Amino acid sequence: MQARTLQLTRNFVAGASLLVFFAPMLLAQEAVTDLNRDNYEDALSRGLYEEAEAAAKARLDQAIRTGQVKELSTAELLGDLADVQRLSGNFDSALQNYELAIEIVEAERDMLNLALTGPLLGIGRTYLESGRPDLALDYLN
Repeated sequence: MQARTLQLTRNFVAGASLLVFFAPMLLAQEAVTDLNRDNYEDALSRGLYEEAEAAAKARLDQAIRTGQVKELSTAELLGDLADVQRLSGNFDSALQNYELAIEIVEAERDMLNLALTGPLLGIGRTYLESGRPDLALDYLN
């Protein structure tokens, strides 16, 4: 029994040591994420679409690097990137990113999930703003 207790103690100490080692890095990553989100929102509100797109791409890149490729949060980030691309007139890229967001939501949830509302409306707005109201109607309905 003492050997088991000793092993559990060693595991606890090793785990605590790892936490002490990695905690500053995790906090730094969170601070970068918050800064990129703030930069995105600020640039978007001021109509600085290139800056907003760069911040959105940085947020998306960080999510992908941390293994969040197929999560709803990544779908939201794709939607943010697509929104700024639509606003800046980059309609093809916006459509691709909205569609990727839809694929993630459908794979993680289902085809009737509320999280689909943003990307579907985004596709409709993109078609409308690009001069294709005939294609926009189905998505906006």
